[in-house]
Amino acid sequence: MSDARKRDYRTTLNLPTTSFPMQAELAKREPARVAWWRERRTFERCLERNASALPWILHDGPPYANGELHMGHFLNMVLKDAFVKIALLNGKWAQFVPGWDMHGLPIELETLKHLGIADFHAVDPLELRARCKERAIYWFERQRDVRMRMGTFAAYDRAYRTIDPSYEAVIVETLADLAERGQIYKGLRATLWCWHDETALAEAEIEYENTTSPSIFVRFPFDERQRR
Repeated sequence: MSDARKRDYRTTLNLPTTSFPMQAELAKREPARVAWWRERRTFERCLERNASALPWILHDGPPYANGELHMGHFLNMVLKDAFVKIALLNGKWAQFVPGWDMHGLPIELETLKHLGIADFHAVDPLELRARCKERAIYWFERQRDVRMRMGTFAAYDRAYRTIDPSYEAVIVETLADLAERGQIYKGLRATLWCWHDETALAEAEIEYENTTSPSIFVRFPFDERQRR
């Protein structure tokens, strides 16, 4: 081989010199970046800088604290975080306070599954309520850590939880306010009821099964002359 072919031509190229590593190593760098933001209070300092600006408000429905976050949660939270950060960069006061729904049937079902109890009648209601609170707090802390790991900006140290006495007090005070205004009344309305869990359900919680019904629908021709 000639000397020309043995020559290292890398020294003859005019390439930029940077301190950037050749490998991304995201598994190591992303946690470090999130910690860097927290140590420097990046979110709080942005709010302090924009304190005199008009507030930019995002109403975010809280997730249930009853399991691991999935890709649907990830997409929802990251997209909303992008809008929060854009608002901050535009000079708006975008204070985002995260929340968690820690009441209701989803919490109870997860707790019963965790305890291995098939029939909720087999456990004392007060005992079940206490176990539900423990499980809800467990999933709240786990989901909060995952959301912080996503690099989202939020006041995680002041997150609201539906099991907090202050949150429950607001519900009672609001109900009392509605009662004083005469906006609470008794009427007739169908209540969606789950025979299996023996509780009222919201429309979004209803799961319908295909069934065969003896009812029939018959179409008859309409005669305009019969209207007179």
